[in-house]
Amino acid sequence: MRREAREFAIQFLFHLQLPVFKEALEKYSAAENKAELDYDIQNFKESLDNDVKKETLVYAKKIILGVLENYAKIDEKITSFLASSKKKPHSIDKTILLAAFFEGMYTTDIPAKVLINEYVEIAKKFATKESAGLINALLDKFQKSL
Repeated sequence: MRREAREFAIQFLFHLQLPVFKEALEKYSAAENKAELDYDIQNFKESLDNDVKKETLVYAKKIILGVLENYAKIDEKITSFLASSKKKPHSIDKTILLAAFFEGMYTTDIPAKVLINEYVEIAKKFATKESAGLINALLDKFQKSL
C-alpha cells in the first residue's frame, strides 16, 4: 500500500513540477486551499485510470502535503547532497528525491534501508538505471547523516 502511495505521490508531484510548480507550491501551501488540493488529487487519481484505494490516497496525500509544506528545507537538503555529485538529476529524479527526503526527514516509522530500497525501486520504474544509482547513493549519504 505504501509503495502505491509513494508512486502516486511522485506522479502527482512530478505533474506539479511542470512550469506551474512554484504557483502550485504557493497555492497549496495556504491552509485555506487544502480542500482544493484534495479535489485536485482526486481529479489526478481519476486521470490515471487505475484503482487507487482510499488508504493509499491518505498516505500519498501525507507525502504530497509534506513535500509542499516543507519544500524549502527539503530542497536545501537535496541541493547540499547534490553538490558533491557529478551527475545532475533529471526532473523525475528530483521528484523522487523530494518524496524520499520528506519521508527521511519527517517520518520515524520507516527503517532507513526500507526507505532507500523503496525509492530505488520506484526510480527503476519511473526513471533510468543511472537515476536509480544516483538516488541510491544520495539516499545512503542522507541516511548516514541523520
